Amino acid sequence: MSSHDSAPKAPVTAIAHQHPNLARHPAFAEGQPMAALLAGTWRGEGKGEYPTIQPFPYTEELKSAHPAQPFLHFEMRTWLPDKNNRPAHAENGFLRVMVPKPAQPDAEMPRLEGTEPVRMELLATAPNGLASIEEGIFNPNDNSITFKSTGLSRSSTSRPPFTVAFNRTFRLSHGAPGDGARLPDQLEYTMAMATSTTPEMTHHLSAKLKRVE
Repeated sequence: MSSHDSAPKAPVTAIAHQHPNLARHPAFAEGQPMAALLAGTWRGEGKGEYPTIQPFPYTEELKSAHPAQPFLHFEMRTWLPDKNNRPAHAENGFLRVMVPKPAQPDAEMPRLEGTEPVRMELLATAPNGLASIEEGIFNPNDNSITFKSTGLSRSSTSRPPFTVAFNRTFRLSHGAPGDGARLPDQLEYTMAMATSTTPEMTHHLSAKLKRVE
């Protein structure tokens, strides 16, 4: 049995409201706990693969902070685990949390009984010249959100093969059994993408990060 199988299954909303510092964040008053729970510093290891490259390991750090508004500013950096810790990739941007609207019939919107779907938007830029707009819906049943790219722009100096679409999923959990009211301390991340040379959506990255701050 994995640690996730034995971990508490309390929804993020229930966990968050038992922590006064987080509950003061404006996002909570609007039913948006996921954004504030992601705030902090996360570090861990990941693996990259794709049909056109050799598999590779990497180290990742994700920092996110909320300026007392319903959005997060985030910075993500990765390194190759060699003797020089060479930088590999970086992103910078904002996670916007949209105020839930009155319920609309939509079978694709996961929700708990009596709650409204929480929409999120991820706006990111990378040093390879790519800027993305991604949208997703928080799933309270497994404390996750999957973003799908809805808009991509690239600079004139970006080099092929070009990314044409991608999606990525973040999932919060507890790394070990314990009190269901404590904050999630583990963040799993996966990403799939399609490019100008690999047109089908294909798995690219997976990482497991732990909260360190």
